[in-house]
Amino acid sequence: IKYWYNGYTWDGKTAIYNPYSTLSAFEDLKFSNYWIQTGTPAFLNSLIRQKRYNEVIYRQTEPFNERQLLGVNMEKLAISTLLFQAGYLTIKEINDDDYVLSWPNAEVRQSFSDAILEFAKDSNRVEAQVKDIAKQIDTSIQELNAPLFSDAIGEVLKNVPFRLFQDREAVYHAALLLALWACCFDAWGEDPTCTGIIDIVWKVEDSLYVII
Repeated sequence: IKYWYNGYTWDGKTAIYNPYSTLSAFEDLKFSNYWIQTGTPAFLNSLIRQKRYNEVIYRQTEPFNERQLLGVNMEKLAISTLLFQAGYLTIKEINDDDYVLSWPNAEVRQSFSDAILEFAKDSNRVEAQVKDIAKQIDTSIQELNAPLFSDAIGEVLKNVPFRLFQDREAVYHAALLLALWACCFDAWGEDPTCTGIIDIVWKVEDSLYVII
């Protein structure tokens, strides 16, 4: 029980158990991860995507001062500070004005690891989809296959919510440019000429492709 649910401390000495998880374990007569059932805060998931969460996993012994733990500067809020405030990290040691944080117990450490794994799964799925579409676009251009190119761009556009379109050409324009950039093509838009403006131009080796 101590290994799974104990370890929360605010002075680095006196530890308490997670009451919800402990009572749930007694009720079910088994050790399980009950913390994850309370849900990972949406803002934490967002922060995990923005920051280098590996620093939290491997650098738990880095000390923090009281100002950092309170997160006074929201623009420079460290992910460790947020994890502490959300209960994922707790105080393990206090050395003068320095606080050393760590996971309180196995349950919380597993919960955070599961959140990271879910994020990685989503990232891998999206990355695989992007690579597949990029390959399709590249193949269509190399083979001068207009229908294949159209299908690939359609795959890009169908992932954009219809409310964003509203018959605005700029949305299609931006989506197509982003798709070409994702394929590492030298592409640019709104290219002015003496007879008008070309919507999109991109270069592949010695060839120029134009959409007007």
